[in-house]
Amino acid sequence: MPGDPKQHHYLPQFYLKGFCRDGKHFWVFDCKREKLRPRTTPFNTAKQSHYYSFTDPDGYRSTAIETYLSRLESAAGPHLETLRRRGPLSPAALSELALFLAFLHTRGPSFERFTQQLYDSTTKAFMQLISRQPGAIERMLAETGDDVTLAPEIRRSFENKEGQYEIGSRERLFLMLELGLGDLPKVLDASGWCVLHAPADAAFVTSDRPFTEIPPPATPGKPRPALLSPEGMKFIPLALDMALTIHGEPRLAHVDARPDEVSKFNRLIALQAEELIIGPDEGLVGDLARTSRRTQTLA
Repeated sequence: MPGDPKQHHYLPQFYLKGFCRDGKHFWVFDCKREKLRPRTTPFNTAKQSHYYSFTDPDGYRSTAIETYLSRLESAAGPHLETLRRRGPLSPAALSELALFLAFLHTRGPSFERFTQQLYDSTTKAFMQLISRQPGAIERMLAETGDDVTLAPEIRRSFENKEGQYEIGSRERLFLMLELGLGDLPKVLDASGWCVLHAPADAAFVTSDRPFTEIPPPATPGKPRPALLSPEGMKFIPLALDMALTIHGEPRLAHVDARPDEVSKFNRLIALQAEELIIGPDEGLVGDLARTSRRTQTLA
């Protein structure tokens, strides 16, 4: 529709501004190109054209999801400022911020790639199951009016797991919404939050994959806890001067982080990054690119 937003940020602009010392610029390391981009702006970072758009039942391109995400961002902004001042958050504010953080995990390309891999693997497993049932592919072709003589070739393709099954954009967006609105924000809301405040001589960085989890170790004789389970520890950079860990019993705490703790946190975020490492200083971002073995080309 005319006037609808076209450029959709999978890392919100207001969130990215939190990693600018001057409120306008930061440094970005492009992991794919192994290139350090100087003085980049939040507007020009982590965006794709119509990334959240979909075709509605009337055939129009809808930006309703982008509008919804913008509302989440507007609600979350004041709560992050409250945390920066080490203030308390009401239960309602915690729930709103938990919802924003859940979508920080599901709204980006890394989650898209995860859903694509999951869709491809489960579809291939289903197709292999179908191929083992005598006459199943022939019946499917007959029901759709396709050439039944293609059945042997299709069966061979299923058995060999040839090609890749692409998930549609509507299905991707549905999964993004399902997890973002489902159990994940409830898990975050019901866990303990520890806000780490960086000292004046240190700063946190973020990445295109800012929501990082370390699952608990497996217990002998028991299945490994699922990803994003309540037992896993979550790490989320919130701005250059603060970050969040989520784990344990419900409570909100504020802690002064030591420089070495900030460094360990940053290294974890850099190692988990898929495309972008984002920070306020050239030296910080460059050092992380080197120490996380993203590049050998930076001097």
